[in-house]
Amino acid sequence: LGALFDFLHKVALALCEDTRVKVIAHPWQTPSRWSEQWGFPAYGAGDVPEDMLAELGRAALATKTVLELNMSYVGKPDRKEASELFEKQQRLLRVCRPLGCTFSIGGDSHRAPDMLRAPRFAPFLSAVDLSADDLWVPARPV
Repeated sequence: LGALFDFLHKVALALCEDTRVKVIAHPWQTPSRWSEQWGFPAYGAGDVPEDMLAELGRAALATKTVLELNMSYVGKPDRKEASELFEKQQRLLRVCRPLGCTFSIGGDSHRAPDMLRAPRFAPFLSAVDLSADDLWVPARPV
């Protein structure tokens, strides 16, 4: 995974530098179904070296790029990967939040019924102690 992480890290840093990019969608999170399809192990922020997470956090902060937390797996306890991704995404927060990064909450809402999952996000948000100040609102500058 080292070469893959190096490549994805360079892409994430380049996205931070691109002034057209305001939010990086769920950095360092790949569903296992994609990994199996493409032939590499599933990974998340918990698998990435901490120095890469911190460098991404510093770049995001410097360029006012928002990091998205994808909530697609929250509220799906029957999925094995849900708890693993939950833990891995918390690591991204533990590294990047103290740096002053701003986060967005992505509901992975591809269809109207997906919007009904929003109340299930509350346990995640309270578990990681996010406040309104940590979250990006499109009308509010970063």
